[in-house]
Amino acid sequence: MHVRRTLDLHSEAGVRINKTFQTLVHDVGGHDNLKFVEKDVRNYINKERRLIAKEGDSKALVDYFCRMKEENSQFWYDIDVDEDFCIRNIFGQMLEVELHMNLLEISCMCGKAPNGIVTEQCKAIQNAIAIALPNTQHRWCLWHIMKKIPEILKGYGQYKQIKSTMKDVVYDSVMKDDFEEKWYSFLKKFDVKQNQWLCGLFKDRHRWVPIYLKQDFWAGLSTTQRSESVHAFFHGYLNSKTSLQQFVKQYDNTLKSKVEKEVEADFRTMNTTIQYGSNSLIERQFQAEYTKAKFAEVQAEFRGKMNCATAKKFEVGTIISYNVCEDFIFSNQMKEAKFEVIFNRESKDISCQCLLFEFRGIMCRHSLSVLGIERVKQISSKYIFSR
Repeated sequence: MHVRRTLDLHSEAGVRINKTFQTLVHDVGGHDNLKFVEKDVRNYINKERRLIAKEGDSKALVDYFCRMKEENSQFWYDIDVDEDFCIRNIFGQMLEVELHMNLLEISCMCGKAPNGIVTEQCKAIQNAIAIALPNTQHRWCLWHIMKKIPEILKGYGQYKQIKSTMKDVVYDSVMKDDFEEKWYSFLKKFDVKQNQWLCGLFKDRHRWVPIYLKQDFWAGLSTTQRSESVHAFFHGYLNSKTSLQQFVKQYDNTLKSKVEKEVEADFRTMNTTIQYGSNSLIERQFQAEYTKAKFAEVQAEFRGKMNCATAKKFEVGTIISYNVCEDFIFSNQMKEAKFEVIFNRESKDISCQCLLFEFRGIMCRHSLSVLGIERVKQISSKYIFSR
């Protein structure tokens, strides 16, 4: 009974099976004193998980959708019944949408819809979000899209050139018109106009191409980053065999761990100070407001000013336009990007074509370069987002 209790507790806490087994071995003083092997432990845990899944997942999902059917709910009306049933059900359980007075109320989120959702390409989820969360920005993970290039385009003779050019078009475009012009040129150059996958991607470009997403705030969740950050967040708690009922428990454990780490980070912020990298009063303003982690991001933008060349473009009254040319390294090659920064001397408002502030909530190196030229000593509080 002691062993069974240990296995159940460790499984619920997300401890890996091999570590659980080593704990048991150590507890009894060696493998020779243990009456079972690691395979027996795995069989026991897998058996318990299957029982939980049968009693929890299946019953909850079936009951839920039977009730929806009985109540003549049309929430999944536009979803093809042949789509992935599991994805639709899980998504429906998470939303728990009710129709009330012609308004969508999301029970599990206190009536507040998320500002944005990032998913892989999935028609079922796309349809569900469009119906249930019409005002939520839905985008696709760019890394998963780019990962499909070898699988879909490797049959072309110029595959390597196609892959390289497509990445340049996606990552290097700084304006929407710029992207579209380069995309048409890319299709024509490699004669891939008839490729259905590429045609579909262009049609839904607003869901995955970085330049189409930067005008919306995503709190630094980059469109170009891989999924490692999310995987690391759940590492040790979830795996591909985790059942829905286990997921709920492990998700809660993960969040508790995250809260504990944030408390520790707050303590370090309160009791330590990152040194200034310059004599800028604006940098000191950021230091007073931000946590250590966020201030480190801002300091990276201050350092990035070294790679920026700034020149005035035009001036009309209190409005001044600057061209900022930034040198950067991409794929071990030196490249440059040009951005327009608009500054209002009267209101001290500033905006940059790179849209870093709109996307991540921190001021970009291009704007900081212009503020330095304009001798601005302090920025408006609207450029410092509250946590």
